[in-house]
Amino acid sequence: MFYNKKIYLLEEVPGYVDDYGIYHEAGEEIKKSIKCDVQPYSTERLYRDYGFNDKVTKRVFCDKDDDIKTGVKCLYQGEKYVITRVIEWDDYMEVMLYAE
Repeated sequence: MFYNKKIYLLEEVPGYVDDYGIYHEAGEEIKKSIKCDVQPYSTERLYRDYGFNDKVTKRVFCDKDDDIKTGVKCLYQGEKYVITRVIEWDDYMEVMLYAE
């Protein structure tokens, strides 16, 4: 596959107090970047192609990665998405994203 784009997996970071006593709010940080191919997709198309009825706005093709799981949040072109479905094949994955 030709991977010319990147998505960024996010992880929750708890709030903390630094060495100067300043509290930093909880939030999300980039955990890692994934090279991939991203395409527009839809709930109707997912149902027609696979029989799943998940909310979908994008489909991602990428190499297998254990950190890519349903419910994980990610960034693509500055917009936040949640992974709604992961379809694993022999040597790659199809990952369904839904814009938050």
